[in-house]
Parts: sequence; structure tokens; C-alpha cells
Amino acid sequence: MMNLVSSAITSFFIYAFFGWAWETVYCSYIEKRFERRGFLFGPICPIYGAGAMGAVLLLGWIDNPFLLFVAGATLATIIELITARALLISFGKRWWDYSHMPLNYKGYICAPATVLFGGFSVACVQIIQPAFMQVFTAVAPHTLNLVAASLLAVCSIDVLCSVERELGLALYLNGAKNRIMYELQNYMYSR
Repeated sequence: MMNLVSSAITSFFIYAFFGWAWETVYCSYIEKRFERRGFLFGPICPIYGAGAMGAVLLLGWIDNPFLLFVAGATLATIIELITARALLISFGKRWWDYSHMPLNYKGYICAPATVLFGGFSVACVQIIQPAFMQVFTAVAPHTLNLVAASLLAVCSIDVLCSVERELGLALYLNGAKNRIMYELQNYMYSR
């Protein structure tokens, strides 16, 4: 029998990887140069995994594609808004800015992304996740458990290293700013 927790974890990482790939290709095309996306070192954007699995787990009971679209768009947009604010508060930095997009809210969310998330939610719930589940049933349970545990372990290390990098950089920049201010004050008062 398949482990549903391991299936959900593995699905999360697959969605997170393809979200990272989508963003990297799209942003590289727009910027006309390679644009590495995401907060983590590894090739995943967890926000895509969270949005997709949120839709699957919380909205999977909705049969009507239009209602699923609206609920999925709303859920994913809330996740994006909370994530954007949490990253800004935690690290003083933005990983995306929709200020140039129509119908945006403080650059955190925008209507075109919301529409995209709604379509993605319908696809995940009605097409992609059922296909994943068929594949997962063909995999030996202990293999699926090992894959899920390995993905969690590697991602945990990545999160720790990425947070340390961002906090270390913030502390370094704050220290540099303080040193510059100190030197400026000394210069001004020595005259």
C-alpha cells in the first residue's frame, strides 16, 4: 500500500522543481540573460509546491472547474502574499516585485499571476496529481518513503544554509553600514 504522506511530500518537491524551472526560464527570457530564481540554493521554489499541494489537499473535493479555479487562485494568491511579506520581514529583501503588472497590490501579488495560479490549481487537482498518484502506486512503498525522506533531508539542509546566507549577508551589510557611519561621523567631527 502506498504511503500518502510520502506521496504528498514527493509531489510537493516535484511541483517546487517545475515551478523553479518555469520561473527560471520565464525570467531568463524576459531579462535576456540567465536569471536564477528562488530563495534556496537548490533548484526548487517551495511556494509552487505549497500552492499546488494546498490546492490538492484543501480543494481536491471541488468538482466544478470554475469554482476550483476561483478557490485555487484565491488560495495561491494568499500564499504568495504571506510568503512575500514573511521574506521581506525576515530578510529585508524581495524575491519578486509585480509593481509593473496590472492590478497589483504593493508589488506582492497581481491579477495576471492570480489567473495563472487559478489555472494551475485546476490542472494540479484534476490532471497532474491523479497522474502522480498512478505513478506512485507503481513504486514500492519503501522506495517512495526513502525518496520523500531524502528530499526532506536535502531541502532541510538547503533551507538552513540559505537562511544563514541571507542573515549573514544582512548582518554583514548592517555591520558595513555601521562602520561607514562611524567613519563619516569621525571625519565630520575631526574637521
